[in-house]
Amino acid sequence: MVSMRLLPEHYIRLKAQLTSDNSVEQGCFALSHHVNLGNETLLLITDIIPLTPDDFAEQKDDFLSVKPEVMLRIARIAQKAGKAVCMIHTHPYTIGQVRFSRADDIGNERTFDFFNRMLQGKLNSCLVFSGDMHSFEGRVYPIQQAWRPIETLTVVGTPHFRLVDEPISESFDRQARLLGRKGQGILGQLSVGIIGAGGIGSNIAAILAQSGIGKLVLVDHDVIETSNLPRIIGAIPRDAQENHLKVNVVARYVNTVTPGCKVETYPCRVQDVGMALATVDVLICATDDARSRVFLNQHCWQYYIPLMDLGVQFVADETSGELVNEIGKVNWIVPGTTCLWCTGHVSSELLRRETLSPEAAAQEAKAGYIRNMDIPEPSMMAYNMQIAARGAQTLIGNMTGLAPSAPDVMENFYFLGLNGRKHHQLVRKRQEEGCWLCNSQSPYLGAGMM
Repeated sequence: MVSMRLLPEHYIRLKAQLTSDNSVEQGCFALSHHVNLGNETLLLITDIIPLTPDDFAEQKDDFLSVKPEVMLRIARIAQKAGKAVCMIHTHPYTIGQVRFSRADDIGNERTFDFFNRMLQGKLNSCLVFSGDMHSFEGRVYPIQQAWRPIETLTVVGTPHFRLVDEPISESFDRQARLLGRKGQGILGQLSVGIIGAGGIGSNIAAILAQSGIGKLVLVDHDVIETSNLPRIIGAIPRDAQENHLKVNVVARYVNTVTPGCKVETYPCRVQDVGMALATVDVLICATDDARSRVFLNQHCWQYYIPLMDLGVQFVADETSGELVNEIGKVNWIVPGTTCLWCTGHVSSELLRRETLSPEAAAQEAKAGYIRNMDIPEPSMMAYNMQIAARGAQTLIGNMTGLAPSAPDVMENFYFLGLNGRKHHQLVRKRQEEGCWLCNSQSPYLGAGMM
């Protein structure tokens, strides 16, 4: 199976180029990087290269050809970048399902013979779009092999080009009336990875499964403890007594309540999961572990996966037990926008603290350098559920198109109004200039495995 992903900014540029004049076929090129993920090959678009009318040898309503010197220029650009070429054009008068024409087939054979000689070891590809940009067909042309179809094209974090041809279960009839049949069908085809199966992770897993999500990938190395029972969906006293894994407890609940949802479990740290998380459509961070956040932050940039970062924190005075601070957050992150480093949700200091030995941590706490990290923070399901529900609403709204959200804004919740704060605030993110991950020239964006 071959799939392709591109960022929203790429799609905006692509659409502007391809719909600039619908009286004739339009075309452009893109650069891409490919990653092999077992049974799936993933193509990641990294740049769009526009063309001008002077770049075409012929440009008609049913035919398009690019000048040889332009083809050579594009090949040289790809060589310098170490990327493959994707050749893109339109059939402007096609509405509905689009297909490559016989002329396209003949032209592609010559074109990709040239690109494959110029770009050894790269997986070159092509796309054709309908005039309304609602339909596509794609192919890859491996060296000395027959072409293969590109089965899915994803504009990261959006419903664009998510084709739905599955019947909707009667169970979701009321939801389909809200989301539309296509929207409900999209949920049934989504794969969502959830990192952390505790208070927030278990809640959002249950909400998403009962919303009709097709597949959940649950990651958590921890086991159920007695103090977890009031906060983890589906947990029972026996789970704590027998040290059952959190991921298995949540999977048991999902399989019981919504057997149509496929569940994969990984009882390990997220860094040890392997490539299974590169194939999901969305990742949810529901852990307070800084190392996990750092890994997910970079992983989502490399493989073009939107990240939902969720958290709840109450802070109590260590002496009096009085609540002194609180926050809940819902942060929808699209690769190429503001990352977790820039929003302050991961930092070098947090990473340093987590790598301290127990003895070193105790010494620093005693000296007043850090707060004792072993003291359990206050927590309650009601507040975890609020953040999990809002996170699910945001994910569903973006992936179905019901209520898209701006990736440059995150939501903060102050449940009790401590320190005179408003209960809900929208906070504009600020991208730090020169951030090593999310700057405009980031080598991690769309790089796949590094």
